[in-house]
Amino acid sequence: LDVVSRPPQLVFALLTAVASGAAALSVLAVLLSIDVWFVVLAGLAAVPLAVVALVLARQNHRFEQAQTPVVRRRQYFFFLLAGRPAAADVRAYDLGPRLRSRHRRLHEQRVADLRGFVRRRAAAVVSGVVLSGVGLVAALATLADGVDDGSLSPGSAVAALGGLLLLSTRLQPLATSPG
Repeated sequence: LDVVSRPPQLVFALLTAVASGAAALSVLAVLLSIDVWFVVLAGLAAVPLAVVALVLARQNHRFEQAQTPVVRRRQYFFFLLAGRPAAADVRAYDLGPRLRSRHRRLHEQRVADLRGFVRRRAAAVVSGVVLSGVGLVAALATLADGVDDGSLSPGSAVAALGGLLLLSTRLQPLATSPG
């Protein structure tokens, strides 16, 4: 089943990334014509979230790789407890309580490891969002300063702000694709 569904998924992801990249470049060109520093600050604001996405993808892979033996052992115990081929031996040797206990311990270990993993992920996401927020505030302050000193018209500032919002929606698929 994966052999059938995976290639179309990859093609769709690639086409989405190309379309998002092309749209982002066109919006970027318009924003560059308004104010170069605004684009630089907005770009710097995107860096923390991109770094966090890459780090989280790597951490997720490591976590799942480390959990593979635990999950396999747990599945094996489940197979022994619920499977028909081993049922006679489990009953004959009274292994049910012991196997259930080991299965439960493995489940509790997985849940405890998962809780720690989720806590670390949440801390990384929060730090990325905070750092990106600081960059966006700096970009918006640049726009406000441009309007205040007369170097940027209010209409251009509104267009730049709209472009920033459009750019962030176009870059979202690119930022989430590595994970």
